[in-house]
Amino acid sequence: MSMIENIRKSRIEKVREFEKRGINPYPSKSKRDTMANEIVSNYDAFEGKEVTVSGRIMFFRDLGKIAFLKLKDNSGEIQLYLKKEKLDDDFWSDLKLFDVGDFVDAKGVVCKTKTGEISVDVETLDILAKSIKPLPEKWVGLQDEDKRFRQRYLDFLVNPDAKEKIEKRAKLTRFLREFLWSKGFVEIENPSLEVNPAGAQAQPFKTHINAYDMDLYLRICAGELWQKMSTIGGFEKVFEIARVYRNEGVDADHNPEFTMLEFYWAYATLEDNIKFHEELFSEMVKEIVGDYKFEYQGKILDMTPPYKVVRYNDLFIEKLGIDLEKYDDLDELKKVAIEKGVELEDDLGWSTTIDQIFKQKVRP
Repeated sequence: MSMIENIRKSRIEKVREFEKRGINPYPSKSKRDTMANEIVSNYDAFEGKEVTVSGRIMFFRDLGKIAFLKLKDNSGEIQLYLKKEKLDDDFWSDLKLFDVGDFVDAKGVVCKTKTGEISVDVETLDILAKSIKPLPEKWVGLQDEDKRFRQRYLDFLVNPDAKEKIEKRAKLTRFLREFLWSKGFVEIENPSLEVNPAGAQAQPFKTHINAYDMDLYLRICAGELWQKMSTIGGFEKVFEIARVYRNEGVDADHNPEFTMLEFYWAYATLEDNIKFHEELFSEMVKEIVGDYKFEYQGKILDMTPPYKVVRYNDLFIEKLGIDLEKYDDLDELKKVAIEKGVELEDDLGWSTTIDQIFKQKVRP
């Protein structure tokens, strides 16, 4: 029997022991009244007060007469401090049934230990959900990148940075939606299943609807044609934040399904769009990062408006001496680009060739 199976068997036995003692190891209610970070970030206001915190046990050390547990909730972590002299024998006996990974309610008084760590001096500890499998080791058990992406819930649990990225993404999506609403845009949900996938050059996923006995395709863009038809119907500003699907290659920059924002704005000029995007990106960065400046790949990027506005072709001339407007032969453009050190595949068309030149040599 493997180590994991032994642990699982032991924990199932603990579930049975909880039940024998008249304790439901999976109750339906929690008594939480305070989050961990509320206490840690505002200790003076909580010192000496009785609180109930709830979360998962991430660390457990029983030293005989005292025990230390680290409890983690959605806001952060806090230490639980248990003293045998304060707690009855039944409590200390029940404590042996708890493991790292269990969800618990902990009631007690906020204090600091001799080492100065903010803690809850526990009076009662109640099981909320008994874990059956052990958590992955923080630095050893979940280093395989493929496993991390396939079991994201474990990645979030043991890697705070991964969880923070999801929270920032949610904040970003909310900002985009609220920004567009504030500018008078209407959000319209468009069909995900289409008879003819359009709006981009991409290979779609194909499915079949039994009710109509017909083939359909998952959309490859955020409803471009549907949004344009909405403007015909009288909506001057429309947008959608949508999941889209493309049955193509997978790499660090491409996923078969991803989120796309697409909007349409009647009567707007190029200059209107430049001003709009300048405000959108600058305020988005400030909202998510807290400042217009942030570090990325060892460089400080400054998104403080106003932005310098240049013609796309002028950048090619400035960086490479290539004037795109002078080329009407794709092979000739490719030849010059390759001489400049651009790596190009043979089957690229005009737009993808120019895009590769830009990404490899023109873009800062």
